[in-house]
Amino acid sequence: MRLRIVLLLGCLSALIAACGVLDRREPVVITATPDAAQRAAAPAPTPALAAVTGTFANHTALLDGVCSEFLFASAGETFVWDTSDTLAAFYDRVDDSGLCRRPATRGTFDFDGVVLAGAIHAATGCDAAFQVLGLAQDDVTRTQTLSLALAVEPGCEYELVEPLVVAVPPPPDGYTLQIAVTGP
Repeated sequence: MRLRIVLLLGCLSALIAACGVLDRREPVVITATPDAAQRAAAPAPTPALAAVTGTFANHTALLDGVCSEFLFASAGETFVWDTSDTLAAFYDRVDDSGLCRRPATRGTFDFDGVVLAGAIHAATGCDAAFQVLGLAQDDVTRTQTLSLALAVEPGCEYELVEPLVVAVPPPPDGYTLQIAVTGP
């Protein structure tokens, strides 16, 4: 009887070992990632976005604490935040929308000598990314235009939402800063 049990355990061990050898798939590794609130509290520096007309600091991390439902609902919008109050008003709008389960994690920004400008767009594809084309000034219309292009990688049916927030020099007195987005 003991011999049968030992043989049975030996066969079972060999079978388990053989299954492990035959399974050539890569192992699944599960790692914990911080949630948006943790990332917004301590955003890592992101590389500046270069354009022909200059370099623009990327501050999209200010939106890390904003839920995707609000971002999807805001797709197609552009914005200019020139003070801490206008940034706070945006976060108030997020909280008042009722689209997010929790209040937005509020980032802070030093508006000394710069304003924040950006856009939120939705697309369908594998990936989407904004590119800053440049900042142009028109003295006839008294406007500055931040030109952005949205590139979408085709081939997938994923619903994507892509926000972008960049720091730009404030427009001269009497000028208006506007954002123009090209792409799908």
